[in-house]
Formats: sequence, structure tokens, C-alpha cells
Amino acid sequence: MSNAVSNIRAVIDIGTNSVKLLVAETAEGSVRPLHEASEQTRLGRGLYETGRLSAQSLRVTARVLERYATDANNLESRSIRVVATSAARDAKNGDELADVVKQSTGSGLEIISGDQEASWVYRGVSSQSGMSGQPLLVSDVGGGSTELIIGDQGECRFAHSFQLGTVRQLEDTTHSDPPSHAELNTTLDRLGNRIREEIVPRLREPLTSYNPAIDSIVGVGGTTTFLARINHATDEFNRKQIETTRFETADLKTLTEKLWNLSLDQRRNLPGLPPNRADVILFGAAIYLALLTELNLKTLLVSTRGVRFGALLDS
Repeated sequence: MSNAVSNIRAVIDIGTNSVKLLVAETAEGSVRPLHEASEQTRLGRGLYETGRLSAQSLRVTARVLERYATDANNLESRSIRVVATSAARDAKNGDELADVVKQSTGSGLEIISGDQEASWVYRGVSSQSGMSGQPLLVSDVGGGSTELIIGDQGECRFAHSFQLGTVRQLEDTTHSDPPSHAELNTTLDRLGNRIREEIVPRLREPLTSYNPAIDSIVGVGGTTTFLARINHATDEFNRKQIETTRFETADLKTLTEKLWNLSLDQRRNLPGLPPNRADVILFGAAIYLALLTELNLKTLLVSTRGVRFGALLDS
């Protein structure tokens, strides 16, 4: 086996909303993706009402894991690392997920803490061209939680996981179809109150400790990837195009209002948005708009590199 092949590794990230695969070659602190995949399994569906992962969600997740393990093995990956985040942390029956992972992939399950998740997200984003030499505020808005990280020169200076996610918001919110302008404002007000109470006090000092102060947020994960693709009206995953997308606050407000003005069926037909993301995208866009507004930031930048890239670099 050649040295190049020996450096091929795989990471499967089991999130509240979706399961993602990255098979890549790693060398000297860099990650060269060979194969990526993402499939929504809604592992966290009903979790916040029952406290448990449902049997149906576990079955769906098992099928995806089996397919991803096959993909990784076909690419001669030397290892498959399986990590799980918010839903697995919160569930009373996380051991059942661990059993599913072992049976489907042959690997053990790592249920990582919010701090570990944030650290890997920052490390992954820092591997992106142009991101490593400047102070960064990074956010990963997932289904169950939002990780906020501040880092500089490759070092994570602040990291915290907040119980603010798209699936949580979807399950906690009743809205019309299409939603009304008043319902969007109510959602933004509720999110704004939570951010002012829980997030602003923690971030105020680290954000303003730099000169000049950090004035943008780097969003990583499915939400910002899909917002970028919607903005470009394309279903193609073009990493360069996605990672050079910028949303000023006014731009994101316009896009958020557009999404909230559409019915569910209309959102399902939007170029760039997978139909099974048409419900949670409302809350992903609203969370980022509220973060920009309440933290007095100017711009949302986009990265496609998060937990999986960080986990590979930490292998």
C-alpha cells in the first residue's frame, strides 16, 4: 500500500438533522477531500419531547451508516471515525445509537462534548485558504445546538455550545404555510431575546478584545451551504463558489424574508435547497440573521469545513 493510500481516512458525523461522510487524504495539516456525502436522517425528530431517539430514526441512520462504511472501505480508508453531537448527547438511549454504529460500521461511537465539537469546527474552518491568519468568529448552526467559537492564529480562544438549533426551533414553533410576516418577526424577537440573554454576555469581551474588532461571522455547516446555493440558484456543490459567498446583514434579511414568504412546496422547489431541508431552512436563516443583528456584526461568510475536517486533522 502506498503512502498516499495509507493517509486516507474517513469521518462520519452523526448530527441531529443529518449524517455526513468525509473521506479524505491528510498530510501535513491539510485535508484533501476524496468523497463527501450528506443525508438527512432527522435523528433528533421527537427527541425534545420524549428524551429518546426513535426506533425509526435509528433504523434510517443505520442504513446510511452501512452505505457510508462501504463507500469508505471502497476508497481504501485506513480507518472510519464515527462521531455524534447534540442529539446523542441529549438522548437517554445514546447506547442504542452506539450499538447501531458498531453493527453498521464496525467502529465505536464517540459522543463528543459541545466544547470538543466547537474546537474541531474551528480547526476545520482554519484549514480553509485565507482563514488561518486572522481572528475568526465561527458558528455552526445545527439541528440541536449552535456552536460559537473565537480563534486566532490556529488557537481556539473561546468555544461554547448553546442549545439553539433548527430542529429544536421547528418543533417549538407553530407557523402558517406560508408563514406570515408577523410570525417571522415573532421568531426573530424570540431568538433575539435568547441571544441577548445567553450569548451576548459571553461573547462581548472576547469579540471586542481584538483591534480592529471582529465584524463578521463564518458560518459552517448545512445551513450556510444551502443559503449560498440558494443565493446562486444552483444545486451544484461548488466548494469555491460556496466559500466565496458573502452576505451583508441586509442581504441575509432579504433572503430570510424571501424564504419565509414561500410555502413549503415552493421552498421544496427552490434551486440549491434539498426538498427535505425546506422546513428547517426557515430557522437556520433566522438564527443567523438574529446573530448578526444582536452581535452587531456586518457580514456572514461561508465555510464548508467543520467537524469532519477538524476530526481528521485531530486523528
